[in-house]
Amino acid sequence: MKKFLLALLSTFGMVSAASASHGVAFDLQYEPVGADSMRVILKFYRDCAGIQAPTNPILHVYDCTHMSVNPLVYQLQNTINAQIVPVVSAPYLGQTTCSGGGNYPGIEFYQYETVIPIDTSCNTTTLHYEECCRNAAITNLANPSGESFTVEAWFNPQVSNNSVELTTLPVPYLCNQQLFTYNHGAIDAEGDSLVFVNQAPINTNNAPVVYNLPYNVGNPFSTDASGYIQDPMTGQITFSPNGIQIVAVSMQVQEYRNGQMVGSTMRDMQMYIYNCDSNQNVVLRPAIQINGANVIYTPNSNQMGGTFKVARGASFSFIQTADDANTNQIITASSNINRALAGGYANSTNGNPAMIEVFVPALQAQRRATFTTTFEDNANPIPNRTVTGFVVEEDLSLGANVLPNAAFGVKISPNPAQNFIQIELGGLQNGETQIQIIDLTGKTIVSQQISTGNQHISILATQGLASGIYVLQVRNGANFNSQKLIIQK
Repeated sequence: MKKFLLALLSTFGMVSAASASHGVAFDLQYEPVGADSMRVILKFYRDCAGIQAPTNPILHVYDCTHMSVNPLVYQLQNTINAQIVPVVSAPYLGQTTCSGGGNYPGIEFYQYETVIPIDTSCNTTTLHYEECCRNAAITNLANPSGESFTVEAWFNPQVSNNSVELTTLPVPYLCNQQLFTYNHGAIDAEGDSLVFVNQAPINTNNAPVVYNLPYNVGNPFSTDASGYIQDPMTGQITFSPNGIQIVAVSMQVQEYRNGQMVGSTMRDMQMYIYNCDSNQNVVLRPAIQINGANVIYTPNSNQMGGTFKVARGASFSFIQTADDANTNQIITASSNINRALAGGYANSTNGNPAMIEVFVPALQAQRRATFTTTFEDNANPIPNRTVTGFVVEEDLSLGANVLPNAAFGVKISPNPAQNFIQIELGGLQNGETQIQIIDLTGKTIVSQQISTGNQHISILATQGLASGIYVLQVRNGANFNSQKLIIQK
């Protein structure tokens, strides 16, 4: 542990506020307030080893009558102050640079807001925020300390629209020469089509900053031969960094509705890449198991996340698993599906491997949604996180789904079980019912097909199952139920 801390301190100068920018990341978002006002939200992540957070941040607004030389100016008000971001594991929270004298890295979160009037006779408005200056120790920019930290957002005042919200915390500490899988967790209230675009960080004049050669927008810092990849549809980012670095990266999310761009926003963030010694990243198992009818899944080219096409009215679930080569570590799984879609939820089984089952409800007025899953280990002092992005969208060529029976129910007893379980089924639709038991790797261990009426009781032998945690799934027409099953012997 001491070796890790000394390496981190010597590489990044954590104890020296003189060389550290106070800005780790900025997000800018907006939401309508009535027909002619917009709430603007600036999210700011501060390195506690740097200088203090801004006290009087100023927002510049450009529209049809207020151009680059004459912007509207608004002061943003602090609404969330110095909220600790969990960068280190729980035992080290009291030993960070945020806790007064600690040496482990610490990040604070601040939020600033204001409500501005909008000119609905105009079809373009740009929000602009900048903060001086970037970290002088950044390695991929030619003159980082001479460049401002700048973020922008754009919207059309004639179209009612919320910007996307980026729900994944900007995680700035990465392991050198290990695959990093990340997604910003963009969710959109209107279900607009999202396009994720790599872009250079921008400066005060909205011009792209100058990279150190040989870096550029498509190759922003040193990686292995696979490069820096961001999927334009899901926003999935994958790369393996090559070398100790401090890098600045930026991306834009564009929203499209009926083929027209209706808004955009961006995130600018700084990442620290260091040697993790023997600690390994969480590794996703590429195969996922889908449970549902009229669902087609297309994975990204790197098998990390992908797109679900669903019939109108179709709901489904899927199982994703991950493990860690550090067998003594515990992986925790979670999802933002409940924030992305009303009625969505996830059940997780933590361990090594870990498993998450995500339940995706039928799309309603919102015909498209994006969401993520996250697997995080408990490495000390800095946990490793793997975040995967998914898109679900309605495809009318798949038809319309039969709605499930609200009275459908499944009861398992005993649970925990040893040699058998009794499964009571109610509210069934006529026809075949499938019962499956799945282990934490996503492998189907038991599969049984039965003919049922409205009610049914089934006895299932489990003496061949090893002790552990499983998932029992029952599917009957449009009805579906999934429950945790524990075998104890």
